Amino acid sequence: MSTATNIANVATLTVPGVTLDVPQDLSSQAQFVQDAAGNKSALSLTKGGNVGVGTANPQQPFQVGQYQAGAAGSVGIIRIAHTSNNGSAFKSWDVGVGNPVAGSNDPDAFSIRCVENQVNGPVVSSAGSVGIGTANPQQPLQVGQYQAGAAGSVGIIRIAHTSNNGSAFKSWDIGVGNPVAGSNDPDAFSIRCVENQVNGPVVSSAGRVGIGTPNPQQMLDVNGLIQAKGIIISGVAPAANAPNAKNLKTLSIDPATGTLYYQD
Repeated sequence: MSTATNIANVATLTVPGVTLDVPQDLSSQAQFVQDAAGNKSALSLTKGGNVGVGTANPQQPFQVGQYQAGAAGSVGIIRIAHTSNNGSAFKSWDVGVGNPVAGSNDPDAFSIRCVENQVNGPVVSSAGSVGIGTANPQQPLQVGQYQAGAAGSVGIIRIAHTSNNGSAFKSWDIGVGNPVAGSNDPDAFSIRCVENQVNGPVVSSAGRVGIGTPNPQQMLDVNGLIQAKGIIISGVAPAANAPNAKNLKTLSIDPATGTLYYQD
């Protein structure tokens, strides 16, 4: 167990097997590690045991950064770094509040950012909105961003699972702008099974729903068979209003199969 004593502004920190003399500033507010010239470090320790880095008045057991009035503001960021096992790669992550390179319009946003790759992980605004792929979320959860220019952007969530016995794996991409969904509308919303390479419903930016087609031409466009227990049709013009050039057909339903046919 370590112990510390103060003798002539020098604290002797004793750890089993190690003794280290560290100059200290024992103020009424906090205790600081300082150099021989009296320059305080960014590390502070209150009488209550709170540790501060970049703050003289930590409010929690460990606080990075401070509440600083004025236009300059302050940042509270922790950098976490590692090198891969074989030493071939190095990456570091900045985790904290007020990172000026995270790209958020919110100066109080919390962000996780890879320093070397210059990309953000999740960003949380001071209003509590979470952004993935965007530094400025406009909703409680926003995936992707509004990006001007020809490149555009995508906002896709992948949901995956493995069957109970582990024999099958499937994942679904849900979102906007999926380039492999096959839609001519770059803003279409789609649900797509990744492994089977097939779409579920696709909704165009005009609100049309396509089933079996990524490019619906009507409010509901189905390319395939429809199975239903009932159909209610309203707003249909009477046959007398049909153009003379039209050859009208009679619709019939096979009661055994429910299949709809037309008769010449």
